[in-house]
Amino acid sequence: MNRREALKNTTLIAGYTFLVGAGLSTVSSCKVDSTPTWVPDFLTQEQVDLVAEIAERIIPKTDTPGAKEAMVHRFIDANVRDNFTIEQQGMFAEALKIFDVKAQESHQKNFVSITDDEKDGILKALHQESIAYAESNPGEPHVFPVMKDMTSFGYFTSEVGATQFLKFDPIPGEFIGCVPLSEVGGTWAL
Repeated sequence: MNRREALKNTTLIAGYTFLVGAGLSTVSSCKVDSTPTWVPDFLTQEQVDLVAEIAERIIPKTDTPGAKEAMVHRFIDANVRDNFTIEQQGMFAEALKIFDVKAQESHQKNFVSITDDEKDGILKALHQESIAYAESNPGEPHVFPVMKDMTSFGYFTSEVGATQFLKFDPIPGEFIGCVPLSEVGGTWAL
């Protein structure tokens, strides 16, 4: 099997599993283990480090916390553990290799070891590749949008994302359906 075929099969399974599984049991794993002694349940430590770097470049720290502070890598580990079959877990782990392959091809280092600008370049290239892939393989997801979706879902359902990035009111008032965004100051978490 060539790399393209492996990527196709891997991302197809991983993407569909995430989309279906996220609605079922990921919500129960939104509370990730925040202890300093946390160890991954499914991914290896090397894979978790890779996922953390990918997620941090997708949602970097600015004036609000980034994906690492939201512990998105822990969320993704729990999501893969809880929602993927054993076969799909292996396919997901295999799909993660594309980030290191691209980094090796461009910079002779693994993804975690390159600069943030170099990481951004690889993610942009994978984004472009995913667009071309989607056009020639309709309905079959590429690993980059799957990672982007899991990162976004993990971030915005985390305590950090919901309370420090999104507007948050733990005791909401009355429902007002149509309010200009400029009046409420941003998108609010539920």
